[in-house]
Amino acid sequence: MPLIILVADDDLGTRLSVSDYLEMSGYSVITAENGQQALSMIETYHPHLLVTDINMPRIDGYELVRKVRQKPPLRLLPVVFLTELNSTNQRIK
Repeated sequence: MPLIILVADDDLGTRLSVSDYLEMSGYSVITAENGQQALSMIETYHPHLLVTDINMPRIDGYELVRKVRQKPPLRLLPVVFLTELNSTNQRIK
């Protein structure tokens, strides 16, 4: 059974590019277009990895990860952030 990866990004092109690449690499991919939808999908599908944009509507990537970390069964879910932000302060956050 392939590992499940959730890709959360409000940009359709990015979502499709990342999910297509991961699927071609043998992973099972589910997608969400905002943080709120991603949180719901995490609780439903229990993915093995979260790949998320930082700037999204409703719940941004930072808040999404904070909410995930508050749930003990999900506390150790690996996360990869995607971002166009390039300031040092944003990277430290």
